[in-house]
Amino acid sequence: MTLLHDMPKIANENTGGTRGSTNAAATLGLIEWLSSDECHTLDEASLVAGLGRRLQALGLPVTRLTLHLTTLHPEFVGRTFAWA
Repeated sequence: MTLLHDMPKIANENTGGTRGSTNAAATLGLIEWLSSDECHTLDEASLVAGLGRRLQALGLPVTRLTLHLTTLHPEFVGRTFAWA
């Protein structure tokens, strides 16, 4: 498993920053939120919106985010949720 601090530094054209330069404590907070009961009780649209806001708070230049989920339904392959 590759951890964030093991990733090579690559310049980001949008922000001038480098990949892997986010705050480790803030990144851990995001991971903890994703695995928390609070996150698991959200509907899909709220999950995508919350994730997008948290990624932006980490300093990532995220302007759009989509979540694609497969479903067990005879007529539909899955569902897509978008945040912008």
